[in-house]
Amino acid sequence: MIRSQMTGLLVWVGMAAMLLGAVSTASAQLGRAGRGGAVAFDPQGVFIDAGGVLRVRTEGNGPLHKPVRATSAVKRDGELVYVSLPRVFAEARKAAEAGQPIPDELFYLGGMTKLRYVFVYPAADGKPGDVVIAGPGETFEPSESFRVTGKTTGRPVLQLDDLVTAMRTTGPGAKGGSGGAGQPFGCTIELTQEKMNAIVTELKRSEAIVAAHPGERRKVADAMQDAAGEQNVRFLNVEPNTRFAFVCVEADYLLKRLALGLDRSPVPTVRSYLSMQSGTDVNANRFWFETLYDQPLLVSPDGTAYEIRGQSVQINTRRSFTQADDPDNVSPAAKLFTSQATKLFEPLAAAIPAFADLENVSDLALLAALIGQDKLNDKADWDTSWITAKDGYPVAAFPVPQVAQTLVNYTLKGRTVLFAGGGVMLDMSAPVKPEARTSDGAADVSKLAKRPEGAVAR
Repeated sequence: MIRSQMTGLLVWVGMAAMLLGAVSTASAQLGRAGRGGAVAFDPQGVFIDAGGVLRVRTEGNGPLHKPVRATSAVKRDGELVYVSLPRVFAEARKAAEAGQPIPDELFYLGGMTKLRYVFVYPAADGKPGDVVIAGPGETFEPSESFRVTGKTTGRPVLQLDDLVTAMRTTGPGAKGGSGGAGQPFGCTIELTQEKMNAIVTELKRSEAIVAAHPGERRKVADAMQDAAGEQNVRFLNVEPNTRFAFVCVEADYLLKRLALGLDRSPVPTVRSYLSMQSGTDVNANRFWFETLYDQPLLVSPDGTAYEIRGQSVQINTRRSFTQADDPDNVSPAAKLFTSQATKLFEPLAAAIPAFADLENVSDLALLAALIGQDKLNDKADWDTSWITAKDGYPVAAFPVPQVAQTLVNYTLKGRTVLFAGGGVMLDMSAPVKPEARTSDGAADVSKLAKRPEGAVAR
């Protein structure tokens, strides 16, 4: 990590910003398996331009995010939708083998916007069992967008492709055997010492220009960005070229912009790291998403009813890019930003669809880990081999960035150059441990159990 003293200049460099997609315009045609056609990126998120650069839909401090909707306008719990996973995948297999698209009601899991319950119906008397998931559902408008949202809250709905990727990442198809929690997964942006040196060299060269012409700060920032060049994007223990992987990178990208003050926060009390930094409070920090689940998993004594509770993810920080650094050796501004962003993550996710999508990905990974560790598929006599095999269920290929270009913001105060990086690192091993479970109140969850006659029921 580099710390460099520069007169009157505080520079913040986000390493997970301005991602470059190593795909051509032609390969950016993201047709969902069996559907065809181009898929446009969410207009309130990011997109890959004709040059292969991943950008935000609105540059600068414009209205990147949609307004946070008043909680009084939306019920906390929408109408529950129940989805039979064995039946959904049976229908999906029929469609795939017939060369037909998977029906929207199945692909978008009945419009479920938040996974909350899992119910298991054990096989008995020669009759197959069932694994049913449930959560608030909304009507939705199927589109060619890679992110379809509910009409009531605007929250992204769950997608079957993401569940399959989760099953292959943390579920029965995870590396190392027949299930468990798999390994931690996510993404990171790799930064070399050579590139950091190039940034510092450009800063020294530009110092006099900024001092004499403060209005030229943007040009200087662009020069530093060009000097830094591109960093490699690395995906960890997750299949790249999937929507699942892209959601991780997109959320990380927008988190860095939020921290660096490049995007206006949709929640006023969540201030940027940049705005809270003082001249005497300077350190190199990284920010990343990690698993939270701050309430125990609620499980019935017979293991047939589960409730996923608590906030799915949180934001953490360290002084440098290594996990081993002292967690207390972090600037107060970094701590405050992560504390505010974690505490108010739900309002942030209500305004930033990419954050809500990351929550959905995390919840699906937890579901897959439960299926693998508790062997829910075996209890229900549900064969998941077609789902977990790479040559089975056809997850749509998705262009993801392979390199990242440095994103720069700075303010004319202080004397320290500060680098900020980050990533996504989700680990499902802790939430599924026996000590992270409770049966207190599980009887109320069991009363909500409902087995659809078809694949989806309300």
